Amino acid sequence: MTKDDEVFYGGEVKSDFGVSRDSLVELVSPNKDVDALVNLGAVSGLVTALRSDETHGLSVGRQTPGTPGAITSDAPPTGQPADADARIEAFGVNRLPSVKPKSIFYFISRAFKDKIIILLSVVAAVSLGIGIYEDVTTKDPNDKVHWIEGFSVLVAVIIIVLVSSINDLQKDKQFRALNAKKEDRKVKGIRDGATQLISIYDILVGDILLLEPGDVIAADGVVITASGLKCDESSATGETDAIKKGGAHDPFILSGSKVSEGIGKYIVTGVGEHSFFGKIMMAMRTESEDTPLQIKLDGIAERIAKLGAAVAILVFVTLFVKYIIIVLKTNGFGNDYEAQESGAEVAAKLIKILLTSIAIVAVAVPEGLPLAVTLSLAYATTRMLKDNNLVRVLSACETMGNATTICSDKTGTLTQNRMTVVAGVIGKNSVFEGDEEMTHLPEKLRGVLAASESSASGRQQPGPSGPDLLRVLMEGVAHNSTAFESRDEATGTFELVGSKTEAALLEWSRKAGFDFMKMRGDARVTVIQTWPFSSERKSMATLIKVEREDGTSVYRLHVKGAPEIVMKYCDRVVLLPFSASPTAVARCARDRVVPSHGRASDAVPTEGSRSNPSGSLIYPLETKLQQDYSEIIEAFAVQSLRTICLAYKEFEVAELEALVNGPLKDVIVGAKKAELSQKKVRSSAISGMTSFSTLPVIVEPNASSNTLGVVAVDVDSSSFVDSFHSSDDEAPSASDILAHPVTFFELVKNLIVGSIVGIEDPLRPGVTEAVKACKEAGVFVRMVTGDNIVTAKSIAAKCGIYHSNGLVMEGQDFRKLSEEDMLATIPKLQVLARSSPLDKQILVAHLKQLGETVAVTGDGTNDGPALKMADIGFSMGIAGTEVAKEASSIILMDDSFSSVVKAILWGRSVNDSVKKFLQFQLSVNISAVLITFISALVDSQESSALTVVQLLWVNLIMDTFAALALATELPTNELLHRPPESKKAPLISLTMWKMIIGQAFLQLSINLVLLFAGPRLFNFQELINVGGVLGSVSPNDPPIALHQRAVLKTIIFNTFVMMQLFSLVNSRRIDSNVNVGKGIIRNPLFYCIFLGIAAAQALIVEFGDVAFQTTSLNGLQWLVCILAGSLTLPWGVIIRLIPNDLFGSTEKPSAQTGGFLSSEQVPDRREGTFSFVRRHRTVRTAGSATPFSTP
Repeated sequence: MTKDDEVFYGGEVKSDFGVSRDSLVELVSPNKDVDALVNLGAVSGLVTALRSDETHGLSVGRQTPGTPGAITSDAPPTGQPADADARIEAFGVNRLPSVKPKSIFYFISRAFKDKIIILLSVVAAVSLGIGIYEDVTTKDPNDKVHWIEGFSVLVAVIIIVLVSSINDLQKDKQFRALNAKKEDRKVKGIRDGATQLISIYDILVGDILLLEPGDVIAADGVVITASGLKCDESSATGETDAIKKGGAHDPFILSGSKVSEGIGKYIVTGVGEHSFFGKIMMAMRTESEDTPLQIKLDGIAERIAKLGAAVAILVFVTLFVKYIIIVLKTNGFGNDYEAQESGAEVAAKLIKILLTSIAIVAVAVPEGLPLAVTLSLAYATTRMLKDNNLVRVLSACETMGNATTICSDKTGTLTQNRMTVVAGVIGKNSVFEGDEEMTHLPEKLRGVLAASESSASGRQQPGPSGPDLLRVLMEGVAHNSTAFESRDEATGTFELVGSKTEAALLEWSRKAGFDFMKMRGDARVTVIQTWPFSSERKSMATLIKVEREDGTSVYRLHVKGAPEIVMKYCDRVVLLPFSASPTAVARCARDRVVPSHGRASDAVPTEGSRSNPSGSLIYPLETKLQQDYSEIIEAFAVQSLRTICLAYKEFEVAELEALVNGPLKDVIVGAKKAELSQKKVRSSAISGMTSFSTLPVIVEPNASSNTLGVVAVDVDSSSFVDSFHSSDDEAPSASDILAHPVTFFELVKNLIVGSIVGIEDPLRPGVTEAVKACKEAGVFVRMVTGDNIVTAKSIAAKCGIYHSNGLVMEGQDFRKLSEEDMLATIPKLQVLARSSPLDKQILVAHLKQLGETVAVTGDGTNDGPALKMADIGFSMGIAGTEVAKEASSIILMDDSFSSVVKAILWGRSVNDSVKKFLQFQLSVNISAVLITFISALVDSQESSALTVVQLLWVNLIMDTFAALALATELPTNELLHRPPESKKAPLISLTMWKMIIGQAFLQLSINLVLLFAGPRLFNFQELINVGGVLGSVSPNDPPIALHQRAVLKTIIFNTFVMMQLFSLVNSRRIDSNVNVGKGIIRNPLFYCIFLGIAAAQALIVEFGDVAFQTTSLNGLQWLVCILAGSLTLPWGVIIRLIPNDLFGSTEKPSAQTGGFLSSEQVPDRREGTFSFVRRHRTVRTAGSATPFSTP
């Protein structure tokens, strides 16, 4: 749309869609405005103005070849095909404007704000200025080199800034790519007349989207149809109660809110930055926060920096005082004769001492610690994505490494979430098992007739024929479902999308010869009301109106769900004549399974009995039949099958209408009055948040078109609550009554059991091995599932979660335990069956109370609180709801438990990488600071054995290259062969302290030996004659002595760097394992950095004489440097072999890794690490338990 096409009304842009973007924005921002919706022609007018269609949605078919941007498809009935390009131009795209990526100059400027860098730069610039002044005033051309040191420091600073800035830039790019991936998701919508999955980035204004429980709404809109729809808008409006949508309630859908229950359909009116949530997000853009490990390391770095600063001040004061005393004792200050110290020389000396002191601070400050964490996290999160772990919260990556217990879902996590109906019973007595028998179900039931009136006595009634019962059951499968068929554009194949259980039932109906799509399109069947599945009800129901062949109609209620729930609603059962399953008979014979009733599976019961009636009967659900069904359910559960009960009930038209307009209406009116009185108490608070007009929209069924019309009702109120409840005596419509939650429980009474089916969800490959790996890692795995206790126990045993010494409980029993009993029970609890989301939440809270680091997996909306409460929440990327994903820390892209184990592995790898770098850097810090301090103190010229530029090169090795090398170590399975660390465990263990102090001692000793005894070791006689490397430097000294002094200082510098190189290798292990080279070939970046530093050092030594004040070394001298540096490795072996007991520690090496546990923590080999960790933590923490109140 160009500006020429725009029509202006009162300053507002009116698009050629008949409604402007601003008008749509004003529907919900700043307040919900019903008047504005009415002015647009209500819902029907809005749909027309946006050139959309309630049934067919937008038409966004294939692009016509050769016509870029052109969209072709069958036009919807409105005759107004959508124009995606025009919509995008008129209303925008569903993306927030991307934050401008930070350039390299941003990171450079940030690096230059570092206090040490600023100080070094200023002092180096002053040194350069003084050096240039001295060179200008010096007559000897060979002595014009005073500018070199200042210039070299500036160049070193620039190199450090550039390297760190490039590292930060790469890290920023990685996290941007990761965030872009984690924000994308798909929603259900209608396009081209078919239900499709649409990326949230592709949503257009005018799209028709579907709503289900757990959805996080991606765009603003207005409700078209709704069934029990409620949304949680607390994050947007502050309203804590779920807000009813559609019907006689709020018609507006806000982006960013969550569907708490019900289903519905709405038209999109606002996307991207023009949506309600988009505006909030634009105002809330902030920088990401540091992780706990980064914060902890920042604290360590700050303490070390303070210590380094104190040493630097001490060095500066000591050296400056020493210089003054020496000058005063010798030639004094002044310009009277050449030997005296002039002002320029004093300033140069002061600057030189200051540079040395600042260099000590630069070396002492471990700026590389936060960098090491950042690099480790960036590397780990990128690699974890390849392992199907999408990290949403960076701190979870660290925390997961020390998880002590995992509360795992069953479906989709431990199992494949590929639900398939594999067996079942129809009419209690007709058994089928396997695909082949499913295919022949119609033939199997074809000869089953309704029982004669004479054979039905008392409360018994003739039942439906076999074919009729099968048709009714499949009718329920087709209509009592939210799953749908979608075409995969990539492969061209059709797949079922939605609940895996519902998809399994639909696939079952297809195998049995029924076309569920055709059944849904049957004009004789009308869906009246749907009560979606909820975790509280554990069931779903749909009321349909069916036109009989004789022209009369009947209402039929279809219900499905957990058998123990649905059968409570039933008082009758359909009984068919006995028909065994050949497949089941063969399986029982093969496995020597004897049914609980003691009769062989193929033995024919007595004809005329309840187990083998002569024809189809509807029989009262007596105690004996309940026991029979319990045995059937248990038989399925033993095979690890999930059971689903299918039940139904028929109402004559007059019967249902009398119920709705009579008793049910009175119940609903009473319930609504109670709701109204409660809301009026808060009306003043609510009205302030949601100001509505005096003409609210009442959405009612339109009898002529079966669509929703909008009627304006004049009521004198500005309150949202009062606007939809104008009078206490206002009679609810039939749609209001049916949509009310109370109606479900009123209608599902006296149902008829039709069938029980067993659905198989096989274990995922590698789950057993993954659970075993967790146990070896000291991580206690629990299964928390909604399945019945027999199925849960069977699958848990297959996984290796359940053992004979463990405890299995049902949720209802678990939540009844007292506080004391619960704390005593939880350590032994391995399986929690028939659990509700509240049970999972209670379990997590108590586990944390016991001092555990808890990981939780969840996929449902109601899993959100438990996922949030846990230390690490894992949501399912495939089966998980948007609420679950939003509450989680990590998303499992493949929904597999094996990926959880990989997260543990990477978490431990991140923690170890940081500790390796910490071990390396602290040893270098200690040795470098002490060598600089001691050598400068004893040197006649107050000159350190390591120059400022050399120290900065060492600092660059430590802060950047070492961090990069150690942060990119790949994890090994060896990390899983040790127990997790306690939350209170120190960052630096005793084993690490031994290595840090031991290596610092070695480096200091060797370098001081070279400093003091070097002239004799290398037979530098001329240097010995002038007092050695520490003697007074005089222009009259022989040139050979000056050269030998330079060689010796180069040897010291070269040896020090070689020791850091080998220390880098030694730091690859932080335990007592002496094999530091294990796996080094798997990390090419490590040995490339190692070789790169070695090559750079060789160039510096051989050709860096001006900048680095080095001189070329011969082969023997190089060999000495390398051999001295390599002593780090055998010395490291010696340190690792020193027992910790010598230092007063009670720690003993772990049997598996050489790690350390206290003497009280050494596990008994008979119980294993898994049982030991559980026992020890329980004993340690149970006594300090605090009361817990359930939410």
